[in-house]
Amino acid sequence: MENTQEYSIHPLALLSPDRTPEEQAVLVESISELDQLVPITRWGNQIVDGRHRLHACNELGL
Repeated sequence: MENTQEYSIHPLALLSPDRTPEEQAVLVESISELDQLVPITRWGNQIVDGRHRLHACNELGL
């Protein structure tokens, strides 16, 4: 289930740099093992903080 289509990315979220594929893989592994510990912050239907966590959770089917 792909949730990223329900939310757009707020311009503030784009201030954080993109992750390399290796960094994203580490995040996916961490969330898989420990669960998502830091919440994703939304404002309306926009992601303000946590776009990388959202993608990781979507990859894991969470």
